[in-house]
Amino acid sequence: MIIALEEDKVLHVYASAAEAAFEVEALDAAETFLAVLDGEGQRYAIRWIWPNVRGWVSARNGEYEFVPSGPLDRAGLLAMLRSSLLVDPPELEASLRALEARLARELEPTPGPGEE
Repeated sequence: MIIALEEDKVLHVYASAAEAAFEVEALDAAETFLAVLDGEGQRYAIRWIWPNVRGWVSARNGEYEFVPSGPLDRAGLLAMLRSSLLVDPPELEASLRALEARLARELEPTPGPGEE
């Protein structure tokens, strides 16, 4: 599962990185994807196979793919989940909110007695 926070502040859930790249045309990719992570917190970055070409009166889509980028970022995944307004498709909202709650418990332990 790939979770993408897009410029509309909606979490779009894709079955794979390839599906995410297929759904958003290359001309819009850099502006559309604010953050792309999988359900474990692995970040993904755009790797251009060939770049977009923009002329005075026309533009031609390049081609890109998502590739893993850096170490796991579970705190980043939690922040991304918290910053969203909606989930698309909506039927996955409950599972993403459960993931958010689990990450919050793991990453932000509640203080013990006498700790605050």
